[in-house]
Amino acid sequence: MIVTFNEIPATVEELIAIKNDLCLTVHQTLSRILEIEREAREKVDVPSYKQKPLLKTATLDPEALRKLADEIEEWEKYNADRKSKLKKQSQGVPNTGDLLEEFIRHESGLVDKVPKQYQDKVYRHAWESGHSSGYSEVYIHLVELVDIFE
Repeated sequence: MIVTFNEIPATVEELIAIKNDLCLTVHQTLSRILEIEREAREKVDVPSYKQKPLLKTATLDPEALRKLADEIEEWEKYNADRKSKLKKQSQGVPNTGDLLEEFIRHESGLVDKVPKQYQDKVYRHAWESGHSSGYSEVYIHLVELVDIFE
């Protein structure tokens, strides 16, 4: 039976305790946190973008202008609603980046094995090498770099 967690912990200490209690790997823990974040963002239904209406005729007759004004008014309401939902989507879930960075730093041994003055440089190097492939890849690169200090 696989037991999992359904909320993003507030601190790295809570995340480490969950990882240890559930006997999860670092990769499983990172994946689950990102999955929880994605699920929470998907709960907010954001309408797709619609282009602002444009005047379609070269003539500036009053009827065409009234129609365009009505279309623009409807579009502005739609766009305001869309922007509100986008904001709710982005702010409804805490940014997990800082939590995951701290977790990776701890789990890789960076905090314990690398002198304080080099920790940020070593982490930045691991980030540059692996972030395009995800947090697990950053962790792998960081473990390799931390091994140099042993």
